[in-house]
Amino acid sequence: MDTQNNILTIREYPLNEWGFGLLMLAVAGFTAVGANGDWSINLIAGLAGMLFILVGTTLEVQADRAGGTLTIRRTSLLRHYVREIAVTNIAALQLERSGSSSSSYRIVVITKDNETIPFRIGYSSGVSAKEGKAKRLQAFLGVGGMEVPAGGMLNQATSAARQVFQEEQESLTGPEAEDHVTEEVHWKTQTIAFGGTAVTRWFSPDQNNARAGSCSWFKRLPARLA
Repeated sequence: MDTQNNILTIREYPLNEWGFGLLMLAVAGFTAVGANGDWSINLIAGLAGMLFILVGTTLEVQADRAGGTLTIRRTSLLRHYVREIAVTNIAALQLERSGSSSSSYRIVVITKDNETIPFRIGYSSGVSAKEGKAKRLQAFLGVGGMEVPAGGMLNQATSAARQVFQEEQESLTGPEAEDHVTEEVHWKTQTIAFGGTAVTRWFSPDQNNARAGSCSWFKRLPARLA
């Protein structure tokens, strides 16, 4: 992690992929010595080793406070990806947990356009290291909350994103606190941030009446909710 005046740079190297690739190449070399005409094992090991080395991706994230940009670069021997994001378009910078694992995370940027931009495509373990990097970037750029208690970063950043989504929704349906009445049924709206997407629901304290009359009046709700 390098800091130079108004630029903060974070780099991650694919040491695991490179190490495993070199190990498989070593296995291929040793098995080639005693192959006795059977090259299948060292061929498979050699191809696997080359594949891991080729797809191993170096991540570089550069936060330019003076220029007002956050640049994500992913580079491997086979591909090169660059994405520049204006800091003014960042709603939150946070961790995102994998839907299939409770211990795998990645850092993502949620923009005010409701787009989720990941630092890396895949998820991995090591939540503490990722949380530290995300908090450092938040503080450096002043996005998503500058002071986040340990273990609470997810709620803090998601709350920031929710605020942006809520403002957009309220411009269409009115304030969340506003009480609407349809056919004598009182109801309100609520907007939440879910995986970088704005999700809006309606709820009513008149639950029994709402269930009984939903078929007749639900279609009259604002089109964004129906």
